[in-house]
Amino acid sequence: MEGKILGIDTIENKAVIITKNSERIRFDLFEWRATIPIKEGLEIDYELNELGQAINVYPSLATT
Repeated sequence: MEGKILGIDTIENKAVIITKNSERIRFDLFEWRATIPIKEGLEIDYELNELGQAINVYPSLATT
C-alpha cells in the first residue's frame, strides 16, 4: 500500500500515515525499515496487519 507520513510522535514512538483516500493509519516507529531518517511528507510503502496498523514501512522507491 502507498501513502505519506503525516506526523511523527517521538515521545510515544508512533507515526501516522495518510493514504491517497485520506485515511489515517497508525504505526510504531520500530516498523520503519530504512536507513534514511523518517520525516513528515515522505512517500512510503507499507503493509497492514490484522489490526489495521501499518507494518514493514519503507520509503517509496520513487523517494530513494
